[in-house]
Amino acid sequence: MTDGIWLSLDALIADREARRAEERKEQAAERERKREAAKAFAEAFNAYRLTDDDREAIMRKIAKAFADGEKELMLFSFPSELCSDGGRRVNHRLEGWEESLPGAARRVFEFWRDDLQPRGFLFSAAIISYPDGMPGDVGVFFSWPKEVEV
Repeated sequence: MTDGIWLSLDALIADREARRAEERKEQAAERERKREAAKAFAEAFNAYRLTDDDREAIMRKIAKAFADGEKELMLFSFPSELCSDGGRRVNHRLEGWEESLPGAARRVFEFWRDDLQPRGFLFSAAIISYPDGMPGDVGVFFSWPKEVEV
């Protein structure tokens, strides 16, 4: 054996395995952080109640979108997994899709149904992303008849 040779296959393999183990540990920690964040979001989303300030802000956003010549406004989006059926009814426009809306989306729908629909506004929800071919986020939209002159 030659003096000054510090390299060995066993050491390289051990180093590689240690790096891979550390990467797996970091990935697991990141998955756990994302899971906890998603859980916290779901809890807050489901518990959310619209305030008078929220209603006023929604109406201002609608008015601005209309003034800007838009035909609809996407108010917000949320993960389809929060729907009672994982977004299936929204995705396929099945009758009663509104009943599958969770928390804040349900409150916004009720606001529309009770206050904005009688004033001519439309409401819809649609799957807006398909990660890995599966329903991802649901967008919540307000719109108005397309024939309205802007």
